[in-house]
Amino acid sequence: MSKRLSYLSKARPEAATAYMTFLKESGKHLDDKTRFLISVVTKVISGTAPGLKQYVPHAMRCGASANEVFDAILMAMPAAGLPKVLDALDILQELGPEFSIENLQKEPEWCEIGPVSDLPEKELVPKEAQGASILVYKGDELKVYHRACPHLGKELPGHCDTDQLTCPAHKWVFDVATGEVIEKGGRNLHEVPFKIEDGVLWVELLILE
Repeated sequence: MSKRLSYLSKARPEAATAYMTFLKESGKHLDDKTRFLISVVTKVISGTAPGLKQYVPHAMRCGASANEVFDAILMAMPAAGLPKVLDALDILQELGPEFSIENLQKEPEWCEIGPVSDLPEKELVPKEAQGASILVYKGDELKVYHRACPHLGKELPGHCDTDQLTCPAHKWVFDVATGEVIEKGGRNLHEVPFKIEDGVLWVELLILE
């Protein structure tokens, strides 16, 4: 929640509750990635820089690629006009290396993590792959998650030997075996594509320069 919405929720809780309920209900038939990409378009049209800086990371944490975000901004041009689109592209370049010309052309790569047999049973553990942080859980089925909370991207704890993982920032709670949010939040952990070849775990990640 932005500082402005937080202020509104304290000053006029009934108005803030109604607004947040409206937003939730109006997008309930959309998956999170689509909903946030639409929000990116609306922020370009309204020329709201803080909102754009908020919703672009949200969309990417829900699986949107840099090119999908870029396309969403371009799709706003008929309503927003070229100046607002160019302003949005300026902001986009400030948000991270994903939007550099070199990285926009990149495709995800398969990165080796190591033997599956080395992973502890029913314990969430952190792994690094080409500078990216992930979490791996070997339970009844193997799960690989991004180590960023789906809420605001805060780094999640590196180890968890219980069946629940709690984000220290805003106390969202997740089931480590499924990645599903079970308390407070509204989005599940984001999973990383993986494969196992000859007993070795590989994950698919976008490696940035």
